[in-house]
Amino acid sequence: MRVAATTLVLLALAATPVMAQDGGEAEAGNDTEEEAEAPRLTPTRNAIFVHPWALSKRGIAISYERGWPARGLSVIGRVSFERRARADFRSSAFGLSVGGRWYAIGAGPFTDYEGDALVGLFLGARAGLRWTFLTSEERGQVGTATRTTLEGSLGYRFTLVGRVESTLLIAIGFHTDFIEDLAPQFRPSAAVGFTLGAMF
Repeated sequence: MRVAATTLVLLALAATPVMAQDGGEAEAGNDTEEEAEAPRLTPTRNAIFVHPWALSKRGIAISYERGWPARGLSVIGRVSFERRARADFRSSAFGLSVGGRWYAIGAGPFTDYEGDALVGLFLGARAGLRWTFLTSEERGQVGTATRTTLEGSLGYRFTLVGRVESTLLIAIGFHTDFIEDLAPQFRPSAAVGFTLGAMF
């Protein structure tokens, strides 16, 4: 009997460290899983971005976007300036536009936001005005023109690093040119564009 009792005690003592070790491995596994989860960002309601293709026209275009209280909606304001030269003539153009977007999902690849955000697939609309002034070195101001634009767009916004954004879009619409002493000229338009900016 004593031998049997002693044997049971020794087996119990030998099993105790193993059980403790198994518990420690479980706790370590939980800690590893918790550390593996990256912190998610709170969705932002503001963005400011530029249109790089405007640089090819010797100009600059900057937009500011503000998220609307309604889910997935935002309003956007844009200001642009261009200055070109050809022979003895110079042209300067100044533009203003306002538009909006509806983000269908509010999420997308490379995004790490908690809840709906101004990212992913969207539908947009924009209305704008642009004034162009043509001048000559010899005669001064030669003429002016005004362009109205209405367009719709389909696009997708990614977040690249943290809150850095990049957007690809296709825009289809029409514009009307009002030039001095000429009848208004109505033309359809289509364009592919992209933006780079920051969300905050």
